[in-house]
Amino acid sequence: MSIYSKCKEGSLYARKLNMGHISTQKMSYLAAIFLTVFTVIMQKKDNVNAAIHLTATPYLQTFVSHDTYDGAIHYPEGNYSRDWLVTGQILNYKITIEFIECVLETGNNKGVCITDKVFVYDGTNASATLIKETCCGIGDTVPFTVQSTYGYMYVIFQTDNTVSMEGFRISYILEGAPTTTAQVTTNTNHDSKLPMYIAVGCAVLVASIVLFISASVSRNQQFQRMLPIQLSLQIVVVILTINAGMIFAGISNSCLSCICEVESNCDSTIGCHDDGGSDSCGPFQIKRVYWIDCGEPGHNFTTCAKDYNCAKGCVQNYMERYGGWRCGTTCEDYARMHNGGPRGCRKRATNRYWNKIRAAGCSRYS
Repeated sequence: MSIYSKCKEGSLYARKLNMGHISTQKMSYLAAIFLTVFTVIMQKKDNVNAAIHLTATPYLQTFVSHDTYDGAIHYPEGNYSRDWLVTGQILNYKITIEFIECVLETGNNKGVCITDKVFVYDGTNASATLIKETCCGIGDTVPFTVQSTYGYMYVIFQTDNTVSMEGFRISYILEGAPTTTAQVTTNTNHDSKLPMYIAVGCAVLVASIVLFISASVSRNQQFQRMLPIQLSLQIVVVILTINAGMIFAGISNSCLSCICEVESNCDSTIGCHDDGGSDSCGPFQIKRVYWIDCGEPGHNFTTCAKDYNCAKGCVQNYMERYGGWRCGTTCEDYARMHNGGPRGCRKRATNRYWNKIRAAGCSRYS
């Protein structure tokens, strides 16, 4: 073989080697992007399929079978399903629910439920002990009650694909708990997806380090020059992924409970009172402008603000809208926003309010 042929062959081999490194580089970028997109999709999926989280307090609250429930509008047809996880504000007290109104597609004339049913479990999921299965038919004349053993209760409503009915309204209360408590002992982060984001971010970082080590022994100088840029970009992906997890995790139940405690001793019967020229209403002492910013949930301002679940949802929406990149993602940030508005986390005047939240048992990262 001539010297020219050998040089040509060597040149082609070097070009293929270089293309291989470039291909590896592109694949690493695509892998990082894929992992980030996959994480966000999984978070959205979890949000869609997650149970509705309710906090039982010493004050009577209610939830309903479907969003448009009014005693007349039927729940959706076609295998409709919804579930609720009720957690006690203080876990060593029992939760009692009462079926106040309940009209479902009933079973046969022997009282056996064969179509639409409500299942009540003595725990946090459907693997716990089943303590009640009902279709509000024979043997279960409303009102009737069901009680948990501890501070958790999981409720599932499932229908078939035929007839729909009016649905139900259920009240729940933390039985025997004191009406004033400074220390909230709820499970704060059972619904947080932050660990998943951290795991994915770490996986991307490990992949980047492995790629860096393997390429550091490469003789391809062009690829080596690109490594610092590539590694920097992938570290940015890691940071953004973890921060996205902190934002999507939202305000915790513990932080919400402390805010509720400071505002009203979490009293759902507190009503409205004048607060600097405008009314503050309900257990979270929400103002009308706050309710508008959170998306105007419920039938109207006062009805929503006085209802614990509607008001709690309003606070969560408000924090999702103004938290994150704008004002932070810690309990301190959320509490100061609740007190001082969208930029409350940056106002000195809200420090006093944060001290009250701390006295109620919450820390910065609750």
